[in-house]
Amino acid sequence: MHGSGPLDPAVLNQNNERYHRGILEVVKASSFSGPILEIGCGFGGLGEQALRIGLPWEGLDLSEQAVAYCQKQGLPVRLANLQDATEKLFGTIVMCFVFEHLTDYDSFLLDCRRKLQPHGRLITLHPTAPFARLFGTLLRMGNKSRQLPRLDSAFVPPWHTTLLSLSGTRELAARNGFCVKQVFASPTGRFGSAARRIAQFGVQCINSAGWALTGEAWPLTPAHLIVMEAL
Repeated sequence: MHGSGPLDPAVLNQNNERYHRGILEVVKASSFSGPILEIGCGFGGLGEQALRIGLPWEGLDLSEQAVAYCQKQGLPVRLANLQDATEKLFGTIVMCFVFEHLTDYDSFLLDCRRKLQPHGRLITLHPTAPFARLFGTLLRMGNKSRQLPRLDSAFVPPWHTTLLSLSGTRELAARNGFCVKQVFASPTGRFGSAARRIAQFGVQCINSAGWALTGEAWPLTPAHLIVMEAL
């Protein structure tokens, strides 16, 4: 929520609908085993979609407002962090724009491994480094001593702590008992004014073509959907 004040849960879920749908499509295509645990589930938009199509899902969040809203909607959500979660093991852990907020990746990934079944999957959609590095360099006119500026929702200081490259993500995964199995370009959202929605559609078309030509090397993809398997 990036400290932007009160938000309408229905609007926020609608804004994130394409991201949630993209994650669930990957879940279903990635040797899915349940149940699913979503960390940082917010107002439950992904959970509503998962339960609607028959996927077993439950969520954790640290926002009292978000948890109260989810529980009022009848969603299985608890106010807890991963360390305090139930001892039950999960087949899949998912996160939507949460990874970039973490401060201790090693401890977090180790906690995820302890909560996953053997060969369980961790699926995360989050901003990554190439886009921010490119546009940060342009906006700072090459002066890397200047603070990296806010880049729409791709980098929002101080709420975002780190922007990992894909190679860095693979190294981080490997040293904590995970293997990156698949990487996808993130879906593009549809929210804001009509002009912004048109721009988002244009970005999607450009990035789809760029990804098809160069894959992970395409520098204009602001976020990626990454599938890790517990070894």
